[in-house]
Amino acid sequence: MEPLVINATQATPTVNLDNHRGVMEIKGVSYEEDAHAFYRPIIQWLDEYKEKPLSDTVLNLYFKYFNTASSKALYEVFQRFAEIRNQGNSILINWFYDKDDNDMCDDIAYFSELVEIPINTQEIDHPNL
Repeated sequence: MEPLVINATQATPTVNLDNHRGVMEIKGVSYEEDAHAFYRPIIQWLDEYKEKPLSDTVLNLYFKYFNTASSKALYEVFQRFAEIRNQGNSILINWFYDKDDNDMCDDIAYFSELVEIPINTQEIDHPNL
């Protein structure tokens, strides 16, 4: 299994999923028209990773914005991390967001409750995530 790297576009985030280090990162904006198509390879990669995950996995998220379609796909991503955690592995999710974005803060809390995984939030003073 190789790491998955996807470069950002105007409507999609940068993705870097490193199975060798157990560090995953998604960063940018996510408002593509077909979010399911964009996130499909990520979800497939995570399905393979969860078969032999490292004992410690970290997911760092930096979103400036994501649309409703992306939130549905992100839910599927979080479900994979919940499954890894339910196998007895350590999952650490860090979500960095613009300190002035109250909606993002609400979204983070919603995801955390929905998949029953604590998400560490970190306000940043950096609107150009």
